[in-house]
Amino acid sequence: MFRKLLNRPSGWLIAIALTLVIFVAFNAVVAPISGSRLDLTAERLHTLSDGTRGMLTKLKKPVTLNFYYSKELGSAAPAFGNYAKRVRDMLDEMELAAGGNLIIHEKDPVAFSETEDQAVEAGLQGAPLDQTGDQVYFGLQAKSGEESEVIPFFQTQRENFLEYDLARMIHSVDNPKKQVVAIYTGRPLFGNMQRMMAGLPTQAYRIVPELRKRFEVNHMFSLRDLPDEKPDVLMIVHPLKLELDEKYELDQFLLKGGKAIFIIDPFNETAAGTPLPQGRKPVINSVAHVKDFLDRWGVEISDKVIASDRSIARMVNAGTPTQVLPAPFVTWLAVQGPLLSRDDPVTSELKLLNVQSAGIIKVKKNPAIKVETLIRTTGDSQEIDVKTHKGRIDVEGMAANFKPSGKRMVLAARVSGTFNSVFPDGPPKDEEDAKKTKKKDAEKPDDKPKTAEEIKKAEKEAAKKKKEAEEKKKREAERLAAHLKKSKKPFNVLLISDADLLEDHFWVQVRQFLGRHVLVPTSNNADFIINAVDHFTGNSDLISLRSRGTTQRPFTKVDELRREAEVKYRKVEQELAKKLKATEKKLGELRDKQDDTSKKVAAKKKEEIKKEIKAALDELIATRRELRDVRLKLNEDIDQLEIWVRFTNIALMPLLVGTFAVGLGIYRVRRRRQRAEEE
Repeated sequence: MFRKLLNRPSGWLIAIALTLVIFVAFNAVVAPISGSRLDLTAERLHTLSDGTRGMLTKLKKPVTLNFYYSKELGSAAPAFGNYAKRVRDMLDEMELAAGGNLIIHEKDPVAFSETEDQAVEAGLQGAPLDQTGDQVYFGLQAKSGEESEVIPFFQTQRENFLEYDLARMIHSVDNPKKQVVAIYTGRPLFGNMQRMMAGLPTQAYRIVPELRKRFEVNHMFSLRDLPDEKPDVLMIVHPLKLELDEKYELDQFLLKGGKAIFIIDPFNETAAGTPLPQGRKPVINSVAHVKDFLDRWGVEISDKVIASDRSIARMVNAGTPTQVLPAPFVTWLAVQGPLLSRDDPVTSELKLLNVQSAGIIKVKKNPAIKVETLIRTTGDSQEIDVKTHKGRIDVEGMAANFKPSGKRMVLAARVSGTFNSVFPDGPPKDEEDAKKTKKKDAEKPDDKPKTAEEIKKAEKEAAKKKKEAEEKKKREAERLAAHLKKSKKPFNVLLISDADLLEDHFWVQVRQFLGRHVLVPTSNNADFIINAVDHFTGNSDLISLRSRGTTQRPFTKVDELRREAEVKYRKVEQELAKKLKATEKKLGELRDKQDDTSKKVAAKKKEEIKKEIKAALDELIATRRELRDVRLKLNEDIDQLEIWVRFTNIALMPLLVGTFAVGLGIYRVRRRRQRAEEE
C-alpha cells in the first residue's frame, strides 16, 4: 500500500505533509521537557563516548575552552545556529565529565570589540556576513598553560566528527610532549622529493598532517639512523631495497622490543600507474625487500598473487563515460563489519576500509610467534595473478571468470612474540671498508720516504691511521657485544599487505571553506593507521572516537542485492551482448554483399539478401530488447528496496516517533488531571 502511494507524485506530497504535522506535534509536546534528549543516530554521534569520558577524567591540569560565537551568524544562517547549539551541548557534557578540569567561556565577538580582538589574536577566522564587511566568528580556542590550539571556524562538513575534533584538541594541549613516529618509505608520502630539492611546493599525503596532529613525525631517509633516532614507533611503508647494514639496524630494533608497522605490497597499483622521470622504474613490489624478516616471523606474502573477493568488491564503471556499465572490481575491496576484528582495539571500532590489490598473508608454523588476524576477506575469494594487473585491467573478465576458493584470506595481522636474528653471526662487515682494504692490498707503495720531512709526514699519517683503526676496532667490539641473537623482549608488529590504502582518494575528500582545506573522511583508512600508532604508544582513549561518522555509509542490503543480481543476470547479459555483436557484424556483411551484387546478381538473389537483412534486423531488435530487459531486472530489486528505504526515512520513522510523542503527551495530561482530582 505504502509503495503504491509513494510511486505516485501526489503520494510523496501526502507523506511529506504528514511528516510535517507529526514533527510539529512532536516538538510541541517535547519542547517543554527541559534537557530531554534521544540520540537515534546509528553511531550515537550526539552522545559522549566512553573514550572521551576516559580522556577527560585523566586531564593533568585545567584546560580552558574559549567558545567564540557571533549570535548574528545564527540569526542570518539558522543551520549554523543549530550547529552552535550542538557544539554548546557537547561542551557542557564535557565540562560535567571533566570534574572541574575543563573551564568553558562563551564569548560573542561583536564587531570592533575587545572580544573580536581576542578571537583574532587566538587564531580564529572571521567570515563576512554581509556587504558591510563586518566579520562573524564561530570557533574554539583550547588553552592549558602555554599550550594553545584552535578550531578557526566550525565547518558543517565535519559535524559528524565534532566530538573527536574537540577531544583531540583538549588531549593535545594537555599532552604537549608528542611521541616520536619515524617513517621510512619508498612512496612520496612527504611530497615529491625532486620538487622539494628544487625548492618547489609539493603536497604530502593527507595521512602525514593527520599523524602530526597527534605525534612528532620524522621522515627517516635511512634505517642506519635508527640507533640515533630511537622512535617510539617505526613505520615501514612500501620500502625501497634495504642495504645490508639497514637490515641489521632494523633487525636489532625489533629484537630490542621495538614497535613497528609494516605496510608492504606485492603490487602497488598506484606506483604501477605513475611514470617516473628520466626512465626510472617505480617500486611496485616491496615484499622481497623484507622477506628475511617475514621468514623469521613465520609468515609469508607471495609477490605472485593478490587477493580478490566478489562479495565485498567495489562497483566501478567498466564501460565508457557515455555508456555506463557497472561491474564489480574484485580486487578493489570495501572491507567492513565482521571482516574487521572486533577483538583488537586497533580495528574494533572501524566501520569501513578501502583496499586495492592487497597481498595475502599466510601463516607458517612457529610456536614462538603469535599471529592475530585484523582484516580478512570472506570465503567468496580468489587468488588473482598479479600479471592480470600489468597493463589494462580487464574488470569484466575478472568478474566473469571468478571462481571462489572458499578460503578467508588475511590482509592485515598483528605479529608478536620472539624470533632469532636475521644476522646470527653478528653485525655484517662494512662492505665499503672491505673494498678499501682489498684495494689497498692490491696497491704497492712507490718509493719509501727519503727526506726527514717526508718521513715525519709518513709517521704522522701512520699514527692517524692507527688511531682510526683502533677506534673502529673498539666500535666494532662494542657493536658485537651489544648484538642480540634473539629477542630481548617480545616484539610487536602490525603487518598490512596493501600500501595503496594510504592514497588520499581511498579515504578522504578535500573541500574548500573560507579558503581552507576541509578534510571529510569517506572511510577509516587513516583511522586504522592512527589507531595502531596510538595503541603502540599506549594512548587508546581516542581510538573509539576516531572511526565515528564517516561520510560513506554503505547500504549493505543494497550491495548484497546488487551482487546477487550480478551473479544471476551478468552471464545472460554477456551472452546477449556477444550475440548482439555477432548480429551487427552479420548485418554489416549482408549490406556490403547487397551493394556488391546490386549490378551483377539477378533480382531473385537481391530479394533473398533483403529477406536475410530483415531477419537480421529483427534478431538485432529482439536481442536489444532482451538485453534491455536483463539490465532492467538487474536494478528491479534494488529500486524496490530504495522505495522502501525512502518511505522508512521520510514517513515511517517520523510517524513512529510522533505517535510516541503524542502518546506521551496524552499520558502526561491525564496524569496531571488525575493528580488534580485527587487533590
